[in-house]
Amino acid sequence: MKIGIVTFPEAVNYGTALQAAALKRALDPYAEDVFFLRHRCAAIDAANALFDLKSAKDPKYVAAHLYNYPTAKARQKHFERFFAQYIPVRDAAPDDADVIVAGSDQIWNYNLTGDDCFYFLDYPKNHSRKTAYAASFGLSEIDGKYHEDLRRQLSDFDALSVREQTAAALIRDICGQDVPVVVDPTLLLTKEQWEELAAPRKTDGEYIFVYTVFNSERLWRFAADLSKKTGLPVKTVSYSRLHRHAAEYSFTAGPAEWLRYLLDARCVVTNSFHGFAFSLNFQKEFFFELPPESSGVGSRLADLARRYGLTGRELTNADMDEKPDFTESSRLLEEDRKQSTEFIEQNIIQLP
Repeated sequence: MKIGIVTFPEAVNYGTALQAAALKRALDPYAEDVFFLRHRCAAIDAANALFDLKSAKDPKYVAAHLYNYPTAKARQKHFERFFAQYIPVRDAAPDDADVIVAGSDQIWNYNLTGDDCFYFLDYPKNHSRKTAYAASFGLSEIDGKYHEDLRRQLSDFDALSVREQTAAALIRDICGQDVPVVVDPTLLLTKEQWEELAAPRKTDGEYIFVYTVFNSERLWRFAADLSKKTGLPVKTVSYSRLHRHAAEYSFTAGPAEWLRYLLDARCVVTNSFHGFAFSLNFQKEFFFELPPESSGVGSRLADLARRYGLTGRELTNADMDEKPDFTESSRLLEEDRKQSTEFIEQNIIQLP
């Protein structure tokens, strides 16, 4: 069996790269060939470009870009090394595979893709089965102008699954269809499996790892207070050397290095979906911040927190002295992982 995956396989983003590698690894035992379809999406390419041409007339942007360019280039090389090892991408047609899997990540977020219908597998039916695994809108609401197209596109899938309860509710309301919620691919793998993909272990003492996908002074104040209380230093990764807080920075870390930072951390402070997901998976002491409601993306984190009974780790009402109890969340994760694997076996692999 040949399986083609449609996602953002060459995006310079930690969560995106790791979910792609995880889904391939989860599918590998069932197929002789699992690969990613290369697709040039203008909006995604622009978001990952080392230089934004639209900002070329802004002298402050140009100066910052020139200052950051050497480290940005080094960081990109770390990503490319990870891609080459774990995320094989091909120039392939959909009918080059027996089944096409759309997902995971925010492939159905039109704000990210610029309304690119490729991620809905919007092409004429051929012999390939169309499926979706843990696809995400990354949004709490869908603009009404997309409803008709969404109903048409999703009706053509042989099997659908989404990553969040919010996404399932949107499809139910717009399409009148109930679809299962499965775990993000990163949660399909165990901590031990992730250790195999991580950079070599370092032995430089305990620390707090901060990982943010949007800048938040509130989060950084919390991290500073936590550092003062515990006596632990703060480490973080960043794409810009202009971002400065009281922390030890890595500006060139790739996905393997990011994994190692999180694996070895004593505590994690994050406002990222994948920062939360890996903290849950690795049973790390952690605190999370929900994005502003105006961002429309907080539903992903809120869904995770509710599902696994970890709402008390939200930093606005968290007790720094209270350690998370993962007893029930671990049981639920194993249950969800099993059900998600069953979805893969029944709808993607189609085991008897």
